[in-house]
Order: sequence, then C-alpha cells, then structure tokens
Amino acid sequence: MRRAFALLASLSFSLSLSGCGLSVSGEFAPSTQQAPSAEAGASLPPSSTAQPDGSMPDVDANDANDAGTDDAMAPAPVMYAVGERFFSYVPTTFVWTWTEALPFTSCPTTLDELAANESGALFGVGNGRRALYVVKPHPTDPVCTKVNTVDQASGTYPRSLAFAPKGTLDVAAEVLVGYDDDGNYVRIDTALGTMVTITNTAASGLAIGDVVSVGSKGYIIATGSGCDHGDCLFEIDFSTGLRTSSTPTAVIQDADEAITGLAHWAGKIVAFSGGDEVYQFASPNFSTVTKLNGPPGVKNLAFHGAASSTAAPTN
Repeated sequence: MRRAFALLASLSFSLSLSGCGLSVSGEFAPSTQQAPSAEAGASLPPSSTAQPDGSMPDVDANDANDAGTDDAMAPAPVMYAVGERFFSYVPTTFVWTWTEALPFTSCPTTLDELAANESGALFGVGNGRRALYVVKPHPTDPVCTKVNTVDQASGTYPRSLAFAPKGTLDVAAEVLVGYDDDGNYVRIDTALGTMVTITNTAASGLAIGDVVSVGSKGYIIATGSGCDHGDCLFEIDFSTGLRTSSTPTAVIQDADEAITGLAHWAGKIVAFSGGDEVYQFASPNFSTVTKLNGPPGVKNLAFHGAASSTAAPTN
C-alpha cells in the first residue's frame, strides 16, 4: 500500500434491488459519522434531468458525432465509471446505479475507458483497447455500437480519453483526445475511429491514468516523472497535451492502486482507482483531496475508466 495521509470519507446510503440492477443512494458525509441502516432511507433532492434509473437520456448512435448541439441544453447530472460492471453516479441526487458483470449483449468483455461529449454521447474503448464504441447507458444492459478497430501493428486506443472543448483543437467542434502508451497526445475521429498524433511524447516519463475537461481547462492524473509517491493531478493545455506546470495541483498518496478514471461535476473532480477506491478533488483549484466510499456492497470493482459531459457546470 502507498504511504497514507489523512483523507476522510463516508457514505450514508439506502439500498433497493430493481430487476437485474442494484440501485444505491447516499450522500457523502465525514467519516466520523455512522452510516444509517438501509431502513433509514436517506432523503434525496429531486433531479429534473436525470432519468429514474440514474442514467443519462439515450443518445442515438447516429447523432453521437454531432457537436453542434444547443449550448443552452443542460447535460444530465451524471458521471460514469466502468470496471467489472458499468456504473453511473448522479451527484445532484447522490444515487449510484450499476449493472451485473460484463459482458453485455452488444458490449465487449471489458470496457477499458470512457469519454462523454457535451451532448451526452458516450464513447468507450474495449477488447484490449483495440475497438472504439458508441455506448448507450442502460441500468441492466448497456448497448455498444462499434465504430472501428485497430490492428496489432497500429497499436491500441489510449487508456485515457476525454473531449477537448470547442475552440481548443477545432473552432466549431469538440475533439476526442487521449494519451497513447508512448505518451503521445492524439486525437481520434469519432466517426471513423482513426487516430492522428498532435504532440509526440507530450507525457514523456508519465503514466497517464485519465484526462478530464473542466470548462475550458483540462486535467490529467498521472504517476511517474515529478510524481514518484502518489497519483498527481496536473492541469494541461488541451491544444498541445502538455502540462501547464510541473507542479501538481494535488496528490493522492494512499491509493492501493493507480487512479484510472476521472469525471467532473460542479467544480469537483472525482477520481476512481483500480483498487476500488474513489477520491474527490475540490476547490481551491482542485488542491484539496477527500477519500470517498464508492458503491457500497460491491467488491472487486477494478475501475478502468470514467467520464462526464464536457458541458458539466464548473461551480
């Protein structure tokens, strides 16, 4: 286990079993408080945009590449994470939902990473990161539509993905970006699945766990050069993929395994680890770290990746 420092968290929750999926609701609270029993039934605020199962509204695969959505359209308040199961978390209602174990009817045995654009279209890579999919969330059986595959000679899709906002790499559209295994910063055509390198060795010496957009800014979670004793959160320039500073905004020092997923909502970045752990970076400038409890009652999650809409509010 990595060197630990004081991070407080707890989750008070209520459980309900629905069909094949388990739905859990709860509000994060300081770890000194005792979590109520399942019968306590935490009172939750209503959500006008989230669906009853906690998922985002469906996005048709044919519309997934349409970046010209109405900017006034508010995204559903949801974060997604994937591991051995497919998870969604609604930060405005404190509700977790998850599926049974993968694979699903049309999805691969493993989904290795996720990214969502401003309209809520969700993309994922799977099959050892050799295939790109459009993913439609569902409480029991998400639907995956394959966009393309890469052959062995071409390598794999990145294990860290996010959409760079309009105005960074394209004046009129968002661009799916990530870091490949060599630290190159690449862009991916979401219609064809082809990759083009933007900056060679942009993340030289770093192992990137994930990348996330917060308004016009980008952030990566990484280990390696300049971050030898934990998982470091760095701000990046979306136009180049380079760090804006060699000094991290914050460091997670007690994760059992590396952070593999990032998602954002209302000024908070949530980080998911390969060791079932969940953390939160918050203001000022994501310099404070809190350890959270993930979905209660589910073990061996092995989070691989996470995503949230690029249109998520920043405060």
